[in-house]
Amino acid sequence: MRAQIVVLCLIATALFASTGRQLTEQAVIEGTVRDSTTGNPVSGADVWLSTGMPGKVSASTSDTQGRFVLRNLRPGRIVVQAAKSGYENKPLRFDLKGGQYLKGAVFRIRPIGNGIVTGRVFDSVGRGVPFADVTLLRSGYERLQSLYDPSGPRPLALQRVAGQKTDDRGQFRISGVPSGEYLVLIEGCQPNNTVPPAMCIPPLLGRVLYPGVRDLSSAVSVPVEAAQEIQLHDVRLLPPEGRIRVRISTDQRQEMGLRVLVRAIPQHSLTFGWPRTSFERRALAPPGLPIDLQVDFPGTYLIRAFAQPSGAPTTLALVNYMGNDTETTLLTSGDQTTGSATIRVVLEERPATQISVAKIRPFLVDTSLFRFLEFDATSNGTFANREVTDGRYSLGGFWPGTDGYENEYGSYYIVSARQGGRDVLREGVVVAEEGAPVEVSLSSLGGVVTGAVVNSKGEQVPDAVVALIPDPPLDQRSDRQYTYRTERTDQNGVFELAGIVPGSYHVYAWYESDVHDVLAAGADLDRVRRHHVAFRSIVENGAFRSREFITPFLKWASAVRVEKGNTARVSLRVIERVPIRRLPQ
Repeated sequence: MRAQIVVLCLIATALFASTGRQLTEQAVIEGTVRDSTTGNPVSGADVWLSTGMPGKVSASTSDTQGRFVLRNLRPGRIVVQAAKSGYENKPLRFDLKGGQYLKGAVFRIRPIGNGIVTGRVFDSVGRGVPFADVTLLRSGYERLQSLYDPSGPRPLALQRVAGQKTDDRGQFRISGVPSGEYLVLIEGCQPNNTVPPAMCIPPLLGRVLYPGVRDLSSAVSVPVEAAQEIQLHDVRLLPPEGRIRVRISTDQRQEMGLRVLVRAIPQHSLTFGWPRTSFERRALAPPGLPIDLQVDFPGTYLIRAFAQPSGAPTTLALVNYMGNDTETTLLTSGDQTTGSATIRVVLEERPATQISVAKIRPFLVDTSLFRFLEFDATSNGTFANREVTDGRYSLGGFWPGTDGYENEYGSYYIVSARQGGRDVLREGVVVAEEGAPVEVSLSSLGGVVTGAVVNSKGEQVPDAVVALIPDPPLDQRSDRQYTYRTERTDQNGVFELAGIVPGSYHVYAWYESDVHDVLAAGADLDRVRRHHVAFRSIVENGAFRSREFITPFLKWASAVRVEKGNTARVSLRVIERVPIRRLPQ
């Protein structure tokens, strides 16, 4: 009997040791990097483990056959990226076991477009306009706005892809343009002797959309193909028509040292994804006189004043400009009523334990002006902002604190948030002189949604884009970063989403190539080339939060119910080649 016990103990010890080695042994990935358009191997591509931190860990470089080997990879779910100058970054998900040697991984990286757009800009008498800004715009979805605007992302907002200034003859040549359709924004200004020529300071010479119109509905899109040069018709600038006159009170001028930089920022550049720098107007306020800001495109503008030379923002206002001269007065800081707001955070599983202030920072969102209001920690679990303008705000969620929170609190979700009898997640936070504190409860028992994505033949689909979309009433919560989620499948077509708010959802899956968009990098191509920006799809950039975008895909959705602390499994069929409309009609 004693001998049997010894044998059993030895077997158990061996099994435990074997399991321990499997969990700690490093994995290896072997594969190739290929051009997505030609299928040819790509040599000299960097392949590395993506950690979200500076530097490259477990890095490799593809050889002349496009082959690479990544060693010393930790077991579990990881993200590996491949990149080369002239190509877009390509991230892939992998789920590795300890000691696994994975062969056959393929990174298909897309060449950055090399189309060319050329043309000429002239004024009312036919002279070329030097230093005019020419910007290529393409439709896309703005990720931050889709998270925090309660009405959801505006469909097919315009974003900057590339641009250039005209030369001394008014000519321009924009190279490296990805294939697609673009609107062209052209803006001319009179060079000012006090600023560098590259800066555009009023008086404006005009601002139009190609082929020379102000109305977006009359603009003509320009198709661009790889290795193709497009010659545009000459464009005549139209002189400015309207203005916004801004007055600043005497007290405010004294407070700001009599020098004020006033900026008019179209609200759609903040919440619609329009390129802010192309549509913004600015001017220096002379003492005792109003400031005229020339604007062309109708819409709502955010008027902000900045103290000079510090650049600190002071006052702001919203102005509706409908094409005629408009006037507004910026209130002094003394005219604005400010209150304080306090947020207290506790863990539902340990009510007596408040969350560490070093780990998180709660924030509110002013959705009318699209501003973020951060809170300072006053003690563990208590955060305050003492200078909040009275009004109603949305609770956006939490940002990492000084220590970050991914390891400790990354899978937590907001169970409830109340301000007195008000449900903050649906009714917002009211800031007043004697406002009640906001009580927030977090839980570590978020649900998990996992599953596999297959095509019509039953084959697994790696690198598919998966979106989890909440059903009512969850879709009305203000903390959308927790209820609307995306993930990509790994090499086996499997995905996993953790920290899910309990409730009912629908899940969708797309081929990455169908929803790929160069705009999703959130930066122009020059920045992409310099910094190897990883590209998001238009789904991951916020499109799936738009009802207009998601409606054509409803028949592919799979319903799933997420319970607290439990795992829900779902099988998805990838959406088959549904075209995505790129430009607004």
